Amino acid sequence: MTAKPTYEELERRVHELENEAFERKSDERYRNLLKNLEAGIVVHAPDTSIVMNNPRASELLGLSDDQMKGKTAIDPEWKFVSKDNISLPLEDYPVNRISTGNKPIKNHILGIHRPNTNDIVWVTVNGFPVFDNTGEFSEIVISFIDITSRRQAEEALRESEEKYRKLSGELEQSVQKRTTQLEAANKELESFAYSVSHDLRAPLRGIDGFSQALLEDCEERLNEEGKDYLARIRLAAQRMGHLIDDLLRLSRLTRAELRHEAVNLSKAAEEILKELRESAPERELKIEITPNLNTRGDRYLLRVALENLLSNAWKFTSSQDRARIEFGVEKFEGENVYFVRDDGVGFDMTYADKLFGAFQRLHGTTEFPGSGIGLATVQRIIHRHEGRIWAKSEVGKGSTFYFTL
Repeated sequence: MTAKPTYEELERRVHELENEAFERKSDERYRNLLKNLEAGIVVHAPDTSIVMNNPRASELLGLSDDQMKGKTAIDPEWKFVSKDNISLPLEDYPVNRISTGNKPIKNHILGIHRPNTNDIVWVTVNGFPVFDNTGEFSEIVISFIDITSRRQAEEALRESEEKYRKLSGELEQSVQKRTTQLEAANKELESFAYSVSHDLRAPLRGIDGFSQALLEDCEERLNEEGKDYLARIRLAAQRMGHLIDDLLRLSRLTRAELRHEAVNLSKAAEEILKELRESAPERELKIEITPNLNTRGDRYLLRVALENLLSNAWKFTSSQDRARIEFGVEKFEGENVYFVRDDGVGFDMTYADKLFGAFQRLHGTTEFPGSGIGLATVQRIIHRHEGRIWAKSEVGKGSTFYFTL
């Protein structure tokens, strides 16, 4: 007859059953956790053979659970490549590194050749050795996180950057080549303009001189019509001479070396307008000049620019009974913007793009004489000082020319 268990034995068995139930529940939770992890988990024995893995590991490594069981790190189906796409030697496989070194690895990037799909999946690998209570090496736990999408994005970005660098280099070379060609063409054009202008002056002086001689020496033999023709010839020759002088001046301004020094623009404007007043003292004119407008630049060239702007203001207000000319400065985004303003005839802004072209005119020569070189000269000077120039105007209400230095 079997003896009845004692109370202590029953209590011990109850505890054992409770522990078994707890372990089963814990094991179930553990399995559910591994099953749903996005990371692939593989547990290796000390000889690197696989003792357990979750479904995500099977997917990433390209083998079924049954195919993976018992496989070792040196199995020929495993083919790993480094992040530089170079085949990894066996000793560098993550499991082997941990097995031989007994040290964890962190954030190791490699590619896995998957035998079932014959492609490469890129992963970040982390792993560590596990030791039992006696300190003996018992397991290796490896985790894989899929970074294929990130890797592909990085590759695409690198390719785009490489294409950009290549295109940028080609564009830079093209711009440099074009700039060199333009510089050569400009120098050739300036040299040609200078030579032609210089060579034309002598025959023009001859035309003007002989026309004057005819008027003086043969005046009695010429009728009024003949005298008028000769006067027109002289006037045309003189106008051509002025155009050539302006063209030569424009050519010299382009080639002249800049001399940077302190320049009082207000003082220069006062001197220019004083000279203009002396040329027509009868004109009633209100002049406003902001004092002590100082800058740095080429004193001579900046005076030429101001002289052209203020002379234009003087000329295009000549029909006003009481004209007004102003020279000052405004602040725009921390930058000094100088201006010359008048209340003269103005111009149609539709044609503003023609303002700074050589020989471009928006008014007839009979109404307002000039060569059409002045504003082209001003723009060339301002650009040589790395500044900008533009204008605003309204017909019958005057114009304002702005420039920076």
